[in-house]
Amino acid sequence: MDRAQRGGLTLVDPLDGWQQALLAADVVVGDFGSVSYYAAALGTPVLLGAAPLAGLAADSPVADFVRKAPRLDPYAPLRAQLDALLATHRPMSGPAEFTTSAPGEAAVRLRRVFYDVLGIPEPAAPALLDPLPLPAYDPPVRTSPLRVLTTVLGAAEVSVTRYADPRHEPQGPGEAHAAVHEDTLDPGLLSLADVIFTYGSADDPRLGPPEYWTAEVLERHPGCALAAYVTAAGSCVVRTRDGALLRLDADPQAADPAVYASALHAWLALGKDPAGLAGGLTVWTGQTAHQVTVTVTVAVSVTRADPARRHSDHAGPIGD
Repeated sequence: MDRAQRGGLTLVDPLDGWQQALLAADVVVGDFGSVSYYAAALGTPVLLGAAPLAGLAADSPVADFVRKAPRLDPYAPLRAQLDALLATHRPMSGPAEFTTSAPGEAAVRLRRVFYDVLGIPEPAAPALLDPLPLPAYDPPVRTSPLRVLTTVLGAAEVSVTRYADPRHEPQGPGEAHAAVHEDTLDPGLLSLADVIFTYGSADDPRLGPPEYWTAEVLERHPGCALAAYVTAAGSCVVRTRDGALLRLDADPQAADPAVYASALHAWLALGKDPAGLAGGLTVWTGQTAHQVTVTVTVAVSVTRADPARRHSDHAGPIGD
């Protein structure tokens, strides 16, 4: 699973933590087992990737679920299938009905049975269950090279779609560029990157302050147009090839801030001045719009003779 984990996949322990993952899921892709059935009982959209009817009693609730649940097409693009599922989903009544006829009463009913079997009086205190603990915070380390498709939609509006280490060139509208994590498995990809990014605390002494890390990256990789240091869940500091230093801030619960860096790269590639984003930047990922505040820390006035040329063609001294 190494390649998938470098692309952002988080593996969930099969015995501990799957309940929390199931409760948090927007979509579940699974087989005909109990986890998929529980997801459907919760009303979560489910795509069945492996669902043979062999071995299931024809009149069982699980068999009925397997016959009716939508199927994953392994040979078709996943994103379109997930979008269609979310748009058309209607919760199935069967799984919820057959999972429990008394939702929320498990503790009360089970304790009554247990004490009856023991032959002793049931305590007077309420029957309560321990809440599911928060799983350990173990964010994925996304170091796979990204192929990014961008479309500038308006004066300060960009659509971004990213593909982690795709085996084939993604097909879709917009301009393509490469965004590569500094710790990518293949360091040779850094020489081909339009955007190089990393994640870390702004005061991490191993990397240095973001303004110095970004300057160093552009100096070491002359083909790179923009360096981005993601400092927090909703923020990053970026430096352009022309030396401008900007801070991008958005809702910390929204998107990976490296997405905003790619959007900024697409906008600047049209020959625009960063000062033109004083009112902010709208970044679309799928059907979601993210409002990004752009703060210019170091302004650089640039005149480009040919906006279509790569930023690296304008390489010059880097500094504040």
